[in-house]
Amino acid sequence: MTSDDLTLLRQDLSKLNKELLTLFNLRTLKVAEIQNLKLTQGLSLWSPEQEYHLFKDLVTSSKPSLSQCLLISLTIEGQSLEGYPRWSQGAHLEHEPSTLLEFINPILLFVKSKSEYQKLKLKTEIKKQIERLN
Repeated sequence: MTSDDLTLLRQDLSKLNKELLTLFNLRTLKVAEIQNLKLTQGLSLWSPEQEYHLFKDLVTSSKPSLSQCLLISLTIEGQSLEGYPRWSQGAHLEHEPSTLLEFINPILLFVKSKSEYQKLKLKTEIKKQIERLN
């Protein structure tokens, strides 16, 4: 590998990073449209059923790693309005989050790995909502 090869690879990576940010911005706009529509229809911003189907499709088609699951969770949470659960702040837990698993959307974790999901010490109501989805 030459320094020219390395330069080209770095340029490709830079281009991909810019494309990712463009996609994040487009996703933000789409989320805002969906949430505004939900609000005008009096619907809840959080739909466990919708997330379950979204994540089931995502996990089946893409097989994300736990780190990628965290990225997805933080993206969804960060682009959502007030009223969407703040998983990264432990909205679902009996305690403050401290491990990677605890920061991930529990529905995504439930779909990805039941054994990892079982490690969570969930609030009773959240656990009931999630386990009804099966």
